[in-house]
Amino acid sequence: MAEQQKPSVGRIVHVDDHGDTRPAIVVGVRSDGSLDLTVFRPYGETMALAGAKQGESNGQWRWPERV
Repeated sequence: MAEQQKPSVGRIVHVDDHGDTRPAIVVGVRSDGSLDLTVFRPYGETMALAGAKQGESNGQWRWPERV
C-alpha cells in the first residue's frame, strides 16, 4: 500500500475556486490539519486562503492528480 501524502510548507496542491481548479502553494500547516495557502489565479493574481480544509468543495484543497 502506498504511503499517504502529508501536506508541508512548499508543497503544491489544487484548490477549487468557484468551479475552476487553481494551483496553490502551502505556506502554513495548522495543528488541526488545515492549510494556509497562496492560490494562483489568472493574469498573475494571487489570493491568500487561510485555514483551508481538504475536500472537493469551493475553497477546499486536494492533491493534484498524478499523470
